[in-house]
Amino acid sequence: MRPPTVPTPEPGNPAEPSAAAAPPPPSKPSAPETHGRGVRMIIYLAGVAIMLALIGWIVFLPPDSPDKGGKAGDHPTQATQDPEAPDPLLGADGKIDPAKYQDMAAKLATEAGIAWRYGPDWHKYHKEDDFAGLPTVPQPGSKPLGATTGKVDHQYQLGNNPPQDLTSMRNIQGQVGYLPTEGQLPGVDHITAVETTTSTVDYAPRPGGALSQDGHPEVELTSGKAAFCARDKDIPIGHMVDMARGDGLDGAAHTVMVFDQGLIATAGTSGTQDGQCLKLPKNTVPTSVAVTPGNEFALITTWDTEKTQGGLAVVALTGKAQSTRADFAKAYAGLPGSGYITSMKLLGIVPLDLAAPTSIGVTTDFHGNTELDRRQEWLTSPAGRANWKAAVAHTGRAVITSVAERKAVVVDLTPLFDGVNDAFFADSVTQLPQPGGGEKAWPPAFSAEPGMAPKPGGAVTLPATPNAVALAWDGKFAYVATRDGNLRVIGVENAAQPVELAQIKVGANPTGITHTKDGGQFLVTSRGDRVVQWVQTEGNAGRVTRTLADSRLADPIAAEDLGTTQRPGEKGTPATIVPVIAVADFSGLVHTYRIGEAAFADGNKVALPQEGWEYGGGYDPKGKPFRVSVTLDRPVV
Repeated sequence: MRPPTVPTPEPGNPAEPSAAAAPPPPSKPSAPETHGRGVRMIIYLAGVAIMLALIGWIVFLPPDSPDKGGKAGDHPTQATQDPEAPDPLLGADGKIDPAKYQDMAAKLATEAGIAWRYGPDWHKYHKEDDFAGLPTVPQPGSKPLGATTGKVDHQYQLGNNPPQDLTSMRNIQGQVGYLPTEGQLPGVDHITAVETTTSTVDYAPRPGGALSQDGHPEVELTSGKAAFCARDKDIPIGHMVDMARGDGLDGAAHTVMVFDQGLIATAGTSGTQDGQCLKLPKNTVPTSVAVTPGNEFALITTWDTEKTQGGLAVVALTGKAQSTRADFAKAYAGLPGSGYITSMKLLGIVPLDLAAPTSIGVTTDFHGNTELDRRQEWLTSPAGRANWKAAVAHTGRAVITSVAERKAVVVDLTPLFDGVNDAFFADSVTQLPQPGGGEKAWPPAFSAEPGMAPKPGGAVTLPATPNAVALAWDGKFAYVATRDGNLRVIGVENAAQPVELAQIKVGANPTGITHTKDGGQFLVTSRGDRVVQWVQTEGNAGRVTRTLADSRLADPIAAEDLGTTQRPGEKGTPATIVPVIAVADFSGLVHTYRIGEAAFADGNKVALPQEGWEYGGGYDPKGKPFRVSVTLDRPVV
């Protein structure tokens, strides 16, 4: 499914800031004549000789000697970048040092680990006074809504005439990942980022969900099903390393979280609780996670600290039957759904031609379809299976990058989805596969069905350190954010022969790249320039269309488009729509910003202020945030 047409930026949005003109060099006073004319002529001729020698040296420089990090003026805020030093994981021979590898594996969820994974903040690229004139985005005040649900006294910032009851209330909520600065917390909180009624909007983030303000830490990891699962299996929770939701059009009720002690767990929203868990094998440390757009699989990059070997762990996800219109009448692992995960199964770990993978992006050829309703389809008849054969994923790509090795590796997911489609939709199918935890039960482990394992393809060597990666929805291009201020466009249609095609200039040290919810643009977070940018791509080209700068953004690492309160496929029920993003600021807050017009279900509208942005508020997790993963809290429909 192709992504929708990219919307035109709204009128009145601030233009992309232009690079400030360099100040003229100070004039120098004329030197007094302290020598005679002959002496001056000798000095003059010597100077000419020296100058000619310098020109010759510059002309005959080797072609690879220019600074690949860029110079002042290459970025919107005039950031200056120096050449990168060799990675600290490398030994004198240029290869991964096993002792340093094991040491970093234990530090991934620490300040040292974050600094290594995401590079320097703005201090490396700017002078102390570079941000003195940064604008402060206006913030609307909060007023009591005059209604309570559970233990929550609701507020609102936009709109008027609050409703007498809260039957129309909708909210966007989920998880925040951070480094805790107090106690032995797992580094995950639960927040509500947006709440709407037919006539009001509140987008100041707060702890908890629809009925409670208990969100510090995430209840699912302390007294929820995921916590009991971990205790029953004697799995230490440890500290959060990464989290992700599927980004398809049908939404993703649960986020998949990976922890430094090998725990994989899920957590949802107020209406989609019941998290799950599993444990990776001994000596296996997860470093990043991505979820396929239809919530079929979680793909987790791993380090084997005994073998100094990188891998791709493939976890099959089983959804909840009939949870929403996106879910089949009976849930099966490997088929698309709404992401309300009821079980997980580790199929295997695919070895990579990388020792230390650190980030992953994924896409498939199916990103959901809000017009479909699968709730009454059991897939038990040939006609029923034939009707749904086209509305599932058939192929896909993952791209995995490594900070230390400065490579991007492509993985072909087609064998994985071939196995799924052969089991459910082949003409020869007479009985659906039987799910279970055994090696041969559905979905089978790769040890039983090696042909289903994703196939690693070719690699691209990168001239700068990669921080993050995302893929175009059509699977033709990957966009790798590198510390020299570029999105590097990698052609991945041929998984065996990926090639770097172009670069898109963005802010200094881009650390996060995520899709807008319609798949039309990317949100790129620049840690080095303290900005969030919208990047519109067209094939192997692209451009920055908007840049959010605010004095409150001290050390942003990641941003997320919070989407809409309109339920997928919902028709005939008006909903209040307010476009908002959340930014994980490693200095200590999760910020929310309104980025467009608020349209209320009662027909009213509130435009953006003239600054082009509006600040909602900041959530303090008592730590340093670096991930946000939220979604619409929706009931069973």
